[in-house]
Amino acid sequence: MVCLGFFASLTAQAQQIGYVDAEYVLGKMPEYKKVQEEMKTYEETASTEIKSKEEEFQKKVKELEEMAKATNPNESLLQVRYSELQEMEKQMQELQQSLQQEYSDELNKKLVPVEEKFQKAVDDISAEKGGMYILRRESLLFELEENNVSDAVLRKLGISPTDSPANRGSLKSTNKLGYFNSNQIIPQIPEYKQAQKQIETYNGKLQENLESQKSTIEQKAQQLEQMEQSATASADAKKRLRDEIQTLQAALQNAAQEAQTKAQKKYTELINPILEKVQTTIEQVAKENGHTYVFKVETILYEPNDSNLSGLVGKKLGVADSTATSASTSQTQNKIGHFDLQYILPQLPEYKSAEAEMTVYAKQIQDELKSKQDEFQMKLKDYQTRSEAGTLSPALKASKERELQTLQQQFERFQQGVQQDAQGQEAKLMAPIYEKVQKALDEVAKEGNYTFVLRAEACYASPKTENISDRVLRKMGITPKN
Repeated sequence: MVCLGFFASLTAQAQQIGYVDAEYVLGKMPEYKKVQEEMKTYEETASTEIKSKEEEFQKKVKELEEMAKATNPNESLLQVRYSELQEMEKQMQELQQSLQQEYSDELNKKLVPVEEKFQKAVDDISAEKGGMYILRRESLLFELEENNVSDAVLRKLGISPTDSPANRGSLKSTNKLGYFNSNQIIPQIPEYKQAQKQIETYNGKLQENLESQKSTIEQKAQQLEQMEQSATASADAKKRLRDEIQTLQAALQNAAQEAQTKAQKKYTELINPILEKVQTTIEQVAKENGHTYVFKVETILYEPNDSNLSGLVGKKLGVADSTATSASTSQTQNKIGHFDLQYILPQLPEYKSAEAEMTVYAKQIQDELKSKQDEFQMKLKDYQTRSEAGTLSPALKASKERELQTLQQQFERFQQGVQQDAQGQEAKLMAPIYEKVQKALDEVAKEGNYTFVLRAEACYASPKTENISDRVLRKMGITPKN
């Protein structure tokens, strides 16, 4: 019995864990390359269609501009053409969204058999190794080539790997696991704090410029309103001012898009070098302490504090008051389990109740959005009809245009607000459910002497015996459906 216990201990220590680089494997599969070529053709066809519509739109814009420059232009006809352009722009946006959705649907459809073939090869490798864990590389921050089974998967697919490191896929007999919490350390890095201040200042200047342009447009709009109500202002002067406002509005739209691009570029320029430095430091700490894997904390549901590398990484990066626990230098024995949250949630009465409440909440929001949209469309149609009939005085016409613009802005703000409210409501409903699940999971993990419990989606393959999902359900007093 003593000998059996000793050999059982050796078996536990010898648990093998592999990982797969899916991008590397898929990139060498002929079926995947064929899908890429087919989708490239599909994308080119869609791009040609969109470009044709854009050229037609720009042509009509120029025609409208020429009409507006004419002496004593027909205001009613101008408004009709402007409304047509608005509708055309809306249709272009809808077409682009539709083509993007079609592209996504077609790509997913074509990839299904490729991904199934890839997954079967991974499952076969896992089965040959006694049901070992095979992780997704994207769930990791550090890993060793010895544990990379990507070439084994390729060979299982009948593809010969080329230029592979000699030690790839030999598999370590023992593994030391750690994890890193980026949210715990990165915001405290001195360079990151400095970069955030620079980004805030830069974005503030961009916003100031946009606000200045908005203010100028508002002033011009008020000036136009006064001219419309004045009996002395000439039609030519009003036209010039309207043209100027349209030019300023177009310039503001372009400036807003340019500001967004500049802000993203500045963020990338300042933050990416810091993230690269963090990654380099994680790898350095992992090697110094003999780790074979470092997980992203988001992929783990249960872990030992002494496997947290955040403190060691933070110290090297100049985080003075890091509260992160330092990793142990001796931990090498691991018992790994996995947990499928998406399997367990639908079986919880609390989740079903929260889901029903969110459905009612979403219906109320949709009804309110439709009501506001219907109101805007009704007033827009009334404005277009009366404008075409020539029954609107200049002052009333300007007033109607401002009303429509205000309604559109209010609708956009309402959309943004309800989206944030919905996210907040969902978080409020789900928080106690997640806490209850985590409590049961922690208890099951401790009872089973697990050192790590991974999210099921972090693994391509995993031993069924180490799936603790049903045990967590029973701990919560629920009989599993399977």
